[in-house]
Amino acid sequence: DFINFAIHTADIGHPAKEFSVHKKWTSLIYKEFFNQGDFEKKLGLQVSLLCDREKTDINTTLVNFITDFTLPSVRLLNCLLPKMKNYTEGVESNLAEWQKIIKENEDK
Repeated sequence: DFINFAIHTADIGHPAKEFSVHKKWTSLIYKEFFNQGDFEKKLGLQVSLLCDREKTDINTTLVNFITDFTLPSVRLLNCLLPKMKNYTEGVESNLAEWQKIIKENEDK
């Protein structure tokens, strides 16, 4: 239902925040993911998706996450709640920032 969708969108919505705040959240999330992956390796388990610090490209993964999950969710919520437009714009802006970072890294 609508409330569950809105809560889920808020849960994955940190890419709508100012880029510096969003980048800090991203850093904290991946620190948690990588710690989990390190622990799984230590136990001899298969490392969970996105949790292998040696194989996960944070920039690319984040672009995919924003493109596939956050942006469609925020856009749909924006259709239902037009005052959410600034959140949609924030996600689009941060997506462009990550894409720019990827391009800069490729050009090096």
